[in-house]
Amino acid sequence: MTSHNLGLLVAFPAEIRAEVWRNLRPSTPSTSGNTPKRKDTLGILRACRQLNHEIMPYLYDKEILNIRVEPIWSKCLAVENEHGAIWSIANTRDLLYNAFLNLPYRKLKLLRVSINAPETGNLIQLISLSNHVRDLVHLLEQSNGLPSLEIHLLDSQSPSGTWAKADGTPKNTVTRGLAWNTVSSDYETVLLPFCRLRGVPQVHVHVPEDLTSEENMFKNIEKVLERTSLFGSVLGDENYWDDNNIQEMLDDKFIDLETELDELPGEDANMMRLERFMFWYNDDGISEYVKKWERISREPHAQDSFYTYDVGARHDWLLTLNPLSAGMQKMRLQLETSPSHRRSEFPLGHSWSLPDCKSYFDNLSTARQDPAVPEQDQEVEMNQDEEAASRLRTCWSRTAWKEYHKLGIPPLVRYANDLDFMVIQREMEEAYRFHQDPIIDSKTISDGYTLPLGVEQVKLQVKYIDFEAGERTREALKSLIDNIHANCSDGTHSRGLGLGVCNLWDRHQL
Repeated sequence: MTSHNLGLLVAFPAEIRAEVWRNLRPSTPSTSGNTPKRKDTLGILRACRQLNHEIMPYLYDKEILNIRVEPIWSKCLAVENEHGAIWSIANTRDLLYNAFLNLPYRKLKLLRVSINAPETGNLIQLISLSNHVRDLVHLLEQSNGLPSLEIHLLDSQSPSGTWAKADGTPKNTVTRGLAWNTVSSDYETVLLPFCRLRGVPQVHVHVPEDLTSEENMFKNIEKVLERTSLFGSVLGDENYWDDNNIQEMLDDKFIDLETELDELPGEDANMMRLERFMFWYNDDGISEYVKKWERISREPHAQDSFYTYDVGARHDWLLTLNPLSAGMQKMRLQLETSPSHRRSEFPLGHSWSLPDCKSYFDNLSTARQDPAVPEQDQEVEMNQDEEAASRLRTCWSRTAWKEYHKLGIPPLVRYANDLDFMVIQREMEEAYRFHQDPIIDSKTISDGYTLPLGVEQVKLQVKYIDFEAGERTREALKSLIDNIHANCSDGTHSRGLGLGVCNLWDRHQL
């Protein structure tokens, strides 16, 4: 079909134009969200509607997109086309992740997903795989239709990176929750999220030979993905593949893995816990993590408030470890300790270890029990310190989390074992969680008021986080600490602290 909309291109035969369009497909060796982009050869698609319609089939109709999911927490997805172009997507915040949200997947010839097995007993790898697969499924759920799909479960290069044990039975890394959760094997943990997809023309699940005993399970998963009705519409038969049951199994496994992450040791686990807290809220106070728990709390299987109890308890940890909580700021500056009891071994601006925290609270307790009457000049300074402490507000800054917890967040159970958690909680956040609320104050609690649990607890606590002042507070605190370091060679900062805080906070309009 000819048209003036094609301009001079109409002079070329359709066969020649087709070859040109096929070569528009990206073929660079590697691209990622953090590397320079090559020249945009697809800008021609924006020239006119007819060009767009003519070119699009040549870009996608013979294209097979390969997506590799690795068991590494810091690498989410690797996408490769038939021409060898590779895109590495680190996480859902990567710009490339959003770019792939808009891909017309239904026009592809095939979508091939490969998932490498975690090493035996390596729970952090299984958690990473589960998270990455859920992120991939979320991406595909946004598309307007899908092509045929192949899912390949691959044994890794590591000798222990297999989906099955030596006797051929499926590996089961997570034992938590097996009494009620029917998702037991590792392969089910990573395959079940795909069951939210619908309307896939053809689905094939390929597995290693030693997993062929599970063939019926794989066939059922294929049938579920080929359903034409939307996810959530196949209900009421109380069957294993009922959509409600699928969602309940997904939610149970999500909760199990989140709980496991709370307690796992190791550098990778530490960094994953840091990411969970650091990205809990965005700069506007919106939390995708809490939205996920809110959705869970509305499910028929989660009507008991204790089902989502963990998110409230985890938020307590977030408040406690937040570098810009009012309590943490007081602790880092030793504002609640009289000038004569401040100790130079608590380094300002650095992350405090658990022994540091314990030693600090011991010192604070000793200082409060000191019967000595402060001298007049000290009393003036203590009043200034008290005024400064009253101006501190719990704020939020992702940068502050990254700067303070450079090595990640240790297993939360360590805090509970090595230091009385309730002591930290009371010292750091009591005023903000209770005393400043006109309804929920300490007297109300003593009269038997029951605090909300889970998601409702988080909604109550978030009211006391100042998101607007986060970066200004971080910068003011950093400026104060840098000034103290520059002027106190022995590490002490006992004099004029409260007055300095008030002056600096005035300059930053805090």
